[in-house]
Amino acid sequence: SSSSSSSSSSSSFETSAPKEGSPRTRYVQVHGTENTGKISAFAAFQPGIARVFEVLFEQDDATPEFYLSNAPQFVGVSFADAWRMLPRATLCGVSHADGSVTLAPDDAYVIRADDEVVLLAESSSVDITPVDDAVTPRKGSERYYMKALSEYTDADRGPKKILFAGYNDETLLAVKLAQDMAPNGSQITILAETIPADEFEQLRSTPNCKLRVVKGVPSSHEHLKSVPVSTQDSVVIMPAKDLGSKAEEDATVLATILQTYANCELRRSRAPDPSAPEYRNPRIVATLNTDSARSIAELMGTVDTAHVAEIPDVIMSDDLIGGVLLQVAANPRLASLFDALLATEGHECYIRDADLYGGADTRASTNVGTSDTSENSKGLDVSGKGLDADLADAGAVRWGVVCERARERDELAMGVMRADGEMVISPAKDATFVFEEGDRIIVLADSL
Repeated sequence: SSSSSSSSSSSSFETSAPKEGSPRTRYVQVHGTENTGKISAFAAFQPGIARVFEVLFEQDDATPEFYLSNAPQFVGVSFADAWRMLPRATLCGVSHADGSVTLAPDDAYVIRADDEVVLLAESSSVDITPVDDAVTPRKGSERYYMKALSEYTDADRGPKKILFAGYNDETLLAVKLAQDMAPNGSQITILAETIPADEFEQLRSTPNCKLRVVKGVPSSHEHLKSVPVSTQDSVVIMPAKDLGSKAEEDATVLATILQTYANCELRRSRAPDPSAPEYRNPRIVATLNTDSARSIAELMGTVDTAHVAEIPDVIMSDDLIGGVLLQVAANPRLASLFDALLATEGHECYIRDADLYGGADTRASTNVGTSDTSENSKGLDVSGKGLDADLADAGAVRWGVVCERARERDELAMGVMRADGEMVISPAKDATFVFEEGDRIIVLADSL
């Protein structure tokens, strides 16, 4: 990669308007309900991811947004250099002339004249500066550090038990996506009163994920007990759409949450050690329509403070679809980007334990000074989640360094989700972070 001082000249560009000659009327398909179902599947494996999609999909002046633009400054430049040239924005990928989108392409990819860059930025005007190794380390500089961390894996990656409580027009797609994502040995159960015959025929186990269907009412205490709901890792509540009104849909969801927690409490009351991890509440993923229902659902998740690890992941379907439509109306080219973020192929959005990127070293109790983390580093040793003092730099880490570490994992870092749910989207490359236990990195990656 090329290198230069940050004091060198810089330039900027603004997102471009549609090219001259483009048709005045353009029809774009936005997969609203499909995306809601896909987010439900992602959330079943990753608590908190629904909130990430909410921030990315809904237009909000307080957070960075996606922009697409022709950037002549990047034509002929490798992706490895291009993402380093944006000190206060995140280069997420490229949109090709045929309308397809590639997220987190290989660093060797050279941006073409007919490509549009996909940016996550605070405004449409973005500064471009020469590559500065003092802010974002050169390509490969974090390779040995990441190899030393490779023995540390996310402890929550084993087989999963997931219950889909209810069935609607989003469930089939959500179940299929969940099967694709599920670790080997996982099991998915569908508890529903009725399933359309043509869709029932498509429900099949896969080599890595067993699927079973149980007939019953999702909000029934006894039917949930028969699953049993209390042994599930996640419960995805998908109410039927023929209940008469959105208020009745929300009431059914809240009743299912209440009965799920009641089943869990009943099981704990009979356990020799109710505080054991196996008796914790399952993660709840719920699609709701009103803010009042959301408040009630989140309040339910705070009642049992001894066992609940997360407030329910709530997906506000109408708000989500409305946010996407608003952004696509302003720039129709964003439609394919939103589809790509939830695609089953290529890179899509995930959240990872910050310790996978050296987070434990940032909270080291003593300052061990600055050490060489280049490719010439020797004597690597792994101790717990972090590295020993011969390799690790204790204390805050620059976001540009985290970005380079993510690239070593064939990922692209987009932001931080703190343990308390606070998010920092597309930080500046020179911003520094100390990661606490439970903090996570928002990335584009090719698998769970």
